[in-house]
Amino acid sequence: MAKGQMTILALVVVIIGAVIYFAWPMLQNLPAGGVLNVGDIQTNNNIVTLESYSASSVKMYPDEQTTVSFLIQNNGDHPTEPVVNFYDLGGMRKMELSCGFGTMSQDTKCSFDGDNKLMPFAAKRISLTLQAPDIASLTTFKLSYSVSYSYSGTRSAVIPVVDGITRTKPLGKFSESKSSYSPDTNMPSYGPVQLSYKPPVGGTMKIGSQVTNEYWGVNNQPFRLELSLAHVGTVEGSQPVRLRSISLTASNNLVATPGVSNSFCPINNNVNDRLKAEKDLVVGPRSVPDITSKPTTLSCQFIPNIGNAPESNVEVKTVFEYDYIFQRSETFTVQPFEQKR
Repeated sequence: MAKGQMTILALVVVIIGAVIYFAWPMLQNLPAGGVLNVGDIQTNNNIVTLESYSASSVKMYPDEQTTVSFLIQNNGDHPTEPVVNFYDLGGMRKMELSCGFGTMSQDTKCSFDGDNKLMPFAAKRISLTLQAPDIASLTTFKLSYSVSYSYSGTRSAVIPVVDGITRTKPLGKFSESKSSYSPDTNMPSYGPVQLSYKPPVGGTMKIGSQVTNEYWGVNNQPFRLELSLAHVGTVEGSQPVRLRSISLTASNNLVATPGVSNSFCPINNNVNDRLKAEKDLVVGPRSVPDITSKPTTLSCQFIPNIGNAPESNVEVKTVFEYDYIFQRSETFTVQPFEQKR
């Protein structure tokens, strides 16, 4: 090979090495399935999931070691700060806990926070190595761990309002904002908890044998607006979801009905004060129950004021925050040496 070609080849090798060296931290944050182009992205209400799970051995002998390993993945379009807590080793001995590139373990925890958040569509590998104890008879040991993170969501709605005189049925339709890929917004629109609105029923429409409700309000007449929060996540081991805060804002042409307490309407911190007062309540019912597949419902009463217009829209927007937890476990069987035959 000519001297000039050797020089070029050496230069190429150096450049490739430099690129790998400086890009390695970013490569650690790529999603498990590789780079995702925006056009390929599919929204997923299960924001944090565990993928590629393995246990090197679940049937062991005393003093043998096993490694539990999995990827923790952020399927959302906003950074998350999950905590993986191996809270019960079940009698096994912790040898080593690795939380992935750039993340230090904290005893039996991996925390992805601060400058070490789990970025959108990124994954980190977690590996826990355990050692079996010395036992005299066949024994099972259960490793228990949890994944927890805080998340938020938002949903808007537009409700048509008629004057009831010039126009008794609106030309416009009730609509809610849709969940979508929105990394540039302050608040994600999808996640394991989803909010929907139940606006006032103005009338019905019959198509064939099917009757459907149509939603609108009438100017200066109070109506009820219900908010439904439902757990739509499908992650195994998920727990009832604890609502942290919720706030509704309305357009200027929609005001709270005078003389109505609206104590379960998320305006003026009515609901947030309840959540704060019951934050540490462990025993007994909550006035705002945890969110499950059975929706948690809040209710507001408003009066629209569209002036002299025959028809106009009123708008509402709700922002909410919650804590999400799911739990997993693994069972190991340890057999004494004298039974090793």
